[in-house]
Amino acid sequence: MIKRNPLAFFTVITFLFSWSLWLPQALYSQGYIAVQNPVWGFGSFGPSIAGLIVIAIISGKKGLRDLGLRLLAWRVKLKWYAFIFFFPPLVILIAFLIHQLGGGTLDAWITAENLIMVVPTFFLILVLGGPLNEELGWRGFMLPQLLKARGSQQAALIVGVVWAIWHLPLFWISGASQEGIPAGLVLLQIIALSYIFTWLHNRTGGSLVIPLAFHASLNTSGAVFPVLPAQAGSLQPYLITVVLAVLFALFLVIITRGKL
Repeated sequence: MIKRNPLAFFTVITFLFSWSLWLPQALYSQGYIAVQNPVWGFGSFGPSIAGLIVIAIISGKKGLRDLGLRLLAWRVKLKWYAFIFFFPPLVILIAFLIHQLGGGTLDAWITAENLIMVVPTFFLILVLGGPLNEELGWRGFMLPQLLKARGSQQAALIVGVVWAIWHLPLFWISGASQEGIPAGLVLLQIIALSYIFTWLHNRTGGSLVIPLAFHASLNTSGAVFPVLPAQAGSLQPYLITVVLAVLFALFLVIITRGKL
């Protein structure tokens, strides 16, 4: 049954694992229950755990070996590394500039301490802050499965919608990076990013090194540079980054003629 419906089972396992850890903490944060879940953060590993389980069931050792080879496929053109490391901070810097040109101010700005923390923050986030927790599922399993039967645009949209919905409980958890941000903005950003991830995945031969590093670069930029409302003292810089991500995703669709 799992072999006949691998995507459905992947999605069910992902949500069951993550939401079973997140929902109790969300209820605690909102004051509905008195006991918190101290291990709620491990819910972020749901996609990768689900991906490994379903790959092992439907493809066995060969599927896991192929996944491992994709994790080692770091030999891609230098331009892709330049993109993944410079695109996220560049978007944030453009957002800051637009924000200030429009009369906005920032409660915090980029400091020497921020810049010093870029490298250690990147590696910490790579291991615990999203990439390894998620990418073995989203781009390691789900996207390649969808690409077997669907076009890249449709595959990107489906992954983006599922990926976005998966985040929903985090908006009600105190301490989560999504706390205090309008859910619609984050969901729109995630869907736009799914198109960019799909483009990177297809242009680098399915390498998992690139989406892992890009995911880490995105999260590092958001953690180090004061773009989130709680850091910037305003929603506008983050709103601008979302608009820029959507525009870039549309640009990719146009220049690739729908073949990301």
